[in-house]
Amino acid sequence: MFGLTDKILSYVAGAACLVLAIALFFTHGALNKAERRADKAEVALATEKTGRAEDRTKVSEASAKAMDALRSQQSQIATKYQGALNEARKQADFHRRDAAAARAESDGMREQTLFAARQLADAATPASAIREYAIAANELLDQCSRRYQSVAQAADGHSSDVKTLISAWPSVASMADLPTPKPE
Repeated sequence: MFGLTDKILSYVAGAACLVLAIALFFTHGALNKAERRADKAEVALATEKTGRAEDRTKVSEASAKAMDALRSQQSQIATKYQGALNEARKQADFHRRDAAAARAESDGMREQTLFAARQLADAATPASAIREYAIAANELLDQCSRRYQSVAQAADGHSSDVKTLISAWPSVASMADLPTPKPE
């Protein structure tokens, strides 16, 4: 009986070993599969981290380029603005000098007309002198008239220049139309 029991026990032990071997085989396969999934997840995570770092690098480079473009635009605008201010100062000085010269000329003409009025009022002035003076006064008035016309033309030119500068000067609306750098 001991022989049969030993045989049964050895069969049972063999079957148990076989079951255990099969369970071990499937467990080992499942563990390998889980390890492969974990490795894939680690690779995906590393790739994602690398991608994020590259994205951050690209974004910071694009931001730096945009800031450089903005600084360049601001520098151009500041240079243009300073040039316009300097030119306006020169023009203001020129106009002040012209106005002073015109005042001096006007004062001189006023003195001359007062003198002429006194001379004409004097009965002793000969008629030929009065005629010569009238001719000279007419010529002077013609010159004044031509000068005032040229001053008016210059004023029109200045007005046109001002309008051109105003329309050419950058404004907030025209700044919105400027190209902006795109991230690469």
